[in-house]
Amino acid sequence: MTLRVVVSNLSSSLGEDDLREVFSECGTVLSCTLENQGSDNARCLVTFASEVEVSAALLLSGVNIGGKALNVTRDFSLTEQDERVLKTIYVGNLPVDVSERELEQCFDKNFGSVQRVKISGSSSAGAFAFIEFKSLQASQQAKALGMLKVRDREAKIGPAQTAISDSTQTTKAQEKSSSKRRDEIKRKLRQLQDDLKLKYGFFDPEDRNLKRGSSRSPSRSPRGRRGGSRSDSKKKGGTGKEGMFWDGFQWIPAATVSGIAQNPAYIEASRKE
Repeated sequence: MTLRVVVSNLSSSLGEDDLREVFSECGTVLSCTLENQGSDNARCLVTFASEVEVSAALLLSGVNIGGKALNVTRDFSLTEQDERVLKTIYVGNLPVDVSERELEQCFDKNFGSVQRVKISGSSSAGAFAFIEFKSLQASQQAKALGMLKVRDREAKIGPAQTAISDSTQTTKAQEKSSSKRRDEIKRKLRQLQDDLKLKYGFFDPEDRNLKRGSSRSPSRSPRGRRGGSRSDSKKKGGTGKEGMFWDGFQWIPAATVSGIAQNPAYIEASRKE
């Protein structure tokens, strides 16, 4: 499977660096490319280093960032997968006891750096394997030659129809570890989402307490209900906060208040108003 995901339904507030930061919580991001930024059909292609990281990234689908719910899907265009197929060759008529290490050294020496080797089966007639090179050029050279002597056998070389699978059998311990990792990623992503809201003033339609681009000033006290009264610490001239002065509407630095306003007699008279 391809290790790349496609992220769509993006907010125009998000840049490539923001998306890289978000998906880095899922694992190692090998590449992150934002296309058509700011338009309705903007999308981001994110490539990871492993299948586990891709699975974690897919959990982000539906997460609201920037007022829009991300749509995260696996990239089924297979562009990357097709390239891997082209870099892979089929090798038959091998010695039945040949090892993957032996094949790696043999083909690396004759054609170029080998990415991975997989022996897929054997019979009395011989074994066969698949070899993926790091470069397309090495693969083309091997296929052009058509054969290579491995010990006393003429190994037959041909194009592969599929790439070598990276999948391995998942144990219960691995499943448990993956589950714990997913839970931790979810926790980190919730925190990251809150941080992004504060950083960019994102608006979540379901969050009634969050206003786009602005928030209630922490220095302004909400007015009491009709008929109610302000607390003693917020009466005009109150000094409930160190170094601050309550003028009847808001806290202001005491240093900016005139001497008359801080006079005890003025404060007492103001409280009787």
